Amino acid sequence: MNDEQKRSGRPAAADVRAARPARRTRLAQATLPVALRRNRGRPPAASLEQARAVLLRTALEVFLQKGYAGASINDIARRSGISRDTLYRQYGFKEELFRAATGYGLGLLAEHLRMAVATRGSIEEVLLRAALEINADMSSPDAVPILRLIIAEAHRFPDVATRMFEDSRKSLAPLVDYLESQRSAGLLGFHDAFEAAFMLSTLAFGGVRIFLQHWPRSAGERERWARHVVTYLLHGWQSERP
Repeated sequence: MNDEQKRSGRPAAADVRAARPARRTRLAQATLPVALRRNRGRPPAASLEQARAVLLRTALEVFLQKGYAGASINDIARRSGISRDTLYRQYGFKEELFRAATGYGLGLLAEHLRMAVATRGSIEEVLLRAALEINADMSSPDAVPILRLIIAEAHRFPDVATRMFEDSRKSLAPLVDYLESQRSAGLLGFHDAFEAAFMLSTLAFGGVRIFLQHWPRSAGERERWARHVVTYLLHGWQSERP
């Protein structure tokens, strides 16, 4: 820069030419379509949600395989393809990741249980269909390990066990509504419709039996068990009619 340029405060021509490409780059970036500019910045919400689902599904698999104590944050990060630092930033410690992973698992389980109770047919037919569906869903290879994990860690995470019970209110809502309508019509008698639905669901899938052995072993055994459950409960509920 010569003395005249220094006195005028204007940059040298070479400096101006050197600065132009950066300006052109910024202008070109500003004129890109929104979708292309987004790819260079923050990922879209759908991609973030997909990455979160992959992480939680992977974490749930590791917890199911190794239990809470045996699961490693490093192993979960490696399997999910997410850095250890990113995982810690999102969930802090292993305790919070366990809560998030089991919450993800309970959400999947609730989707399976959220049945549409068909109101056509007799009360016995409707409840039998409900009992068979509950039995099939709760004794499935996907559901049993999640239930085992949450029960095994209930002493360490009582809030997770409580959440599982509260989630059952949502998943059993169609059955609760149906039972309440039958009680209002004077056809059944019980103290509380949710308690009645919970009783039916607990008996339908066999309680602790599903954790102790592979059961039921056939469709015929499943139907026989469901019929017995419905018969016994209906006998009690009908005898308690107002």
